[in-house]
Amino acid sequence: MDVTTMNDVAVITGDLVGSSEHSDSGLADSALSHLKNALRYVAIDILKGNLIDFEIYRGDSFQGIMAVEDALYSSLVLRMHIRTRSVLFSPETSTPLDVRIAVGIGTITSTHVQKTSESDGPAFRRSGPLLDSMEKTDSRLRFCAPSEEITEELNAECALLDALIARWTFEQSEAVFMHLLGQKQTEIAKKLEVSQPAIAKRLGRAGVSAVDVLLKRYEQIARNITHEGYKNN
Repeated sequence: MDVTTMNDVAVITGDLVGSSEHSDSGLADSALSHLKNALRYVAIDILKGNLIDFEIYRGDSFQGIMAVEDALYSSLVLRMHIRTRSVLFSPETSTPLDVRIAVGIGTITSTHVQKTSESDGPAFRRSGPLLDSMEKTDSRLRFCAPSEEITEELNAECALLDALIARWTFEQSEAVFMHLLGQKQTEIAKKLEVSQPAIAKRLGRAGVSAVDVLLKRYEQIARNITHEGYKNN
């Protein structure tokens, strides 16, 4: 059996948060539909095929493999997609859906290069247990990297990011989502049919400049990981 080894990848393991409320409201099918649509959007529109599958298992859990440099941005887009779309298309529930995401970074081995379920390695062993440890907390995004120092830095930043996102209104989440997709304030204002100053105010109150700083810092960290590598991958 041929085994392929891939260095320095990110394994994304996650599950839905808030699906129980959708189930209570008779919207269980729509909750899973929102998850599938969000995963499809990230895989096709954001990563453009630069992904080893997104597999859904145990009902509302999922897993995929992507480049280290894509992990934070893709996780944010995934969260914003499902948060905003779950409110837009399921207004019957007052709480938006969200996802809990654990990112494990390291090497993987695979017997089928396009099947997440047929892969193993340190990145998987970091990602899965990390998600389990998040289940009884308010954490929505956490990392486990080969370096303890990098892990601690990323998780401190993610804790602040979680606190920021938790305070966003739907209007702020929607504006931030479109900002993350590279749209200018004038474009966002036109699509949402509000003024440009109103969009600037939403983004300012959401603290989007801090999100941009975090994304740039993560790019630097990802380059260090992929270019230097770690002996304890």
